[in-house]
Amino acid sequence: MRSPYRYLNAGPSSRLYSVLADQIAKSQTKAPVAQWISLIGKLTQKGVKGNEIEDSNLLPTLELRDPKQSLTREELMELLVSTTPTIKEIDLGRPKYAGFKQPGPSVYQETLYVLNSQKANIEDRMDEIRFELEELDFDLDRLARDPGAVVRLDAERRALLASVGKAHDFSAHHFSDMEDPERPGQKIANLLAHARTTVRGDLFMIEEIQSDWAQRGRRQEWTGIAKGPFVTNTEVWSGLVLRRTLQRAAEDPAIRRVGWITANMRNGWNNERQSDGLNDFYLKILPKIAEKALKGSDQKIRMTTVQFQENGPEHSVPGFDMTPQAREVLLKPQPMYSRDALRHTLAVMNDDLPEYQRAYLTRAHEMLGSVASVRLASHIYDAAGMEVAGSQLNRMILLSSRAKEPDRVFYHECWHYAQEHLIEPKKNEAIDRAFQAGSPLHTLTVKCLAKKGLIRAAAQCNNPRETAAHAFSLWKTGALALPAEETPGSSDVADSFTTVGRTADSFFAWMQRVSGEAQIPGDASDVQIVAAVFAQLAAGDLAEQREDDPDDDQQGADSRPRMR
Repeated sequence: MRSPYRYLNAGPSSRLYSVLADQIAKSQTKAPVAQWISLIGKLTQKGVKGNEIEDSNLLPTLELRDPKQSLTREELMELLVSTTPTIKEIDLGRPKYAGFKQPGPSVYQETLYVLNSQKANIEDRMDEIRFELEELDFDLDRLARDPGAVVRLDAERRALLASVGKAHDFSAHHFSDMEDPERPGQKIANLLAHARTTVRGDLFMIEEIQSDWAQRGRRQEWTGIAKGPFVTNTEVWSGLVLRRTLQRAAEDPAIRRVGWITANMRNGWNNERQSDGLNDFYLKILPKIAEKALKGSDQKIRMTTVQFQENGPEHSVPGFDMTPQAREVLLKPQPMYSRDALRHTLAVMNDDLPEYQRAYLTRAHEMLGSVASVRLASHIYDAAGMEVAGSQLNRMILLSSRAKEPDRVFYHECWHYAQEHLIEPKKNEAIDRAFQAGSPLHTLTVKCLAKKGLIRAAAQCNNPRETAAHAFSLWKTGALALPAEETPGSSDVADSFTTVGRTADSFFAWMQRVSGEAQIPGDASDVQIVAAVFAQLAAGDLAEQREDDPDDDQQGADSRPRMR
């Protein structure tokens, strides 16, 4: 029998997707468990929300395994699917709260968003382990290849058995008297949130978005209320439900306008509380989330006028027009968690460069082919909205035309690219150890950055990969000399620095040729060459500001972005 639920993040028709899964899909093909744990922990630098990593339960699951066990990327993806919470959506055929909608004729709908049972997931995995242990009794070849399999599986089974009693199970919600259509005889549990909406001609009106689970947990400071995925963060659970609700509005071709209530309109004006902060939710949090969902369209959230009854009063509510551009953006699969870091980092790209500036990128492609892409931006922003001088994302190196030391910026990002795509895993591990906090190379790098007055850069050196990138950029620009070979890790570092340095030099050779065409002296230093090229790129259209941030042009000529 077909389930009455729609599975939003599972199956071929998924409407929500995982940014975490996207990033893992682009990573190395095989690695030990310990290395996967390290990689996943660092994915927040690539736009993955910390909440998504935590809610996926992937790290605790990996930590139950032997750190030396080898896992393929495909095996890790299968594990992620099994640990990620499944989000189910169901429209109620017989709504409970129709009397609490706004007045006037409408098509009213109540939609529930239910999480799969964590307890059921744990029990399923325990059954899988039991079958695997039974199969091992008849698979002597596998036991010979992996003699620790029995001990490892038994340890995982014991850990799961200890955790099953703590599995989240929330049932104290507005719809707790309703039977779960997939579990006859049992009531709906783990209700993440619900949405109440109406369609009034061409207007899609959000009457309510609420999470009883999140509300009760917050009020009781999570005493006696089990924490679950999404619900501990208002912007996370409401973002998921709002993005999906806007997506559903876009799926209706008759909709031309979207709006949602303000606090005084709650429950169809049947309300007594007026000072509980609900307007902060409907007038601040939801507009912020909707703005991000509409990014790339022609729409901004604004206060708009709606009328629910003919000759009735007009009401001012937040909303937007469902233009073709807005519909196109919203119909795309939506992320379960907002990708703030990726959106900010790619804030102002140079897709509309004139031909003479696009030629620079064409020559970069000639040099790098499909291995990597170098892009030049007028402004680059990190997850906190701070302007940065450069960034390295997957196989793309981003450089800001406003960078104060463009040569050092390029070397810094080039090193990040090399560590992610070129340097072998074992050598990367050795380099990470060599630059860990308190090591001789770490101390040397921090001192050099401080001496140059790069205080913010020095503060980034709690991360060994950032420390190594800063050290490489300082070494290539002659500001840092590598220590003697007897220093721990220095031989691996020197070898890698030299190899990556040659790659970077080939880039500058290309720049030398391009700059020569621009009549820059042939004996110019790397710094002069890059500075000259960037000075040209900073002119003209590349100096334009973001449309949604007019204050950018107040930074002044001496305001320079910091190193990421």
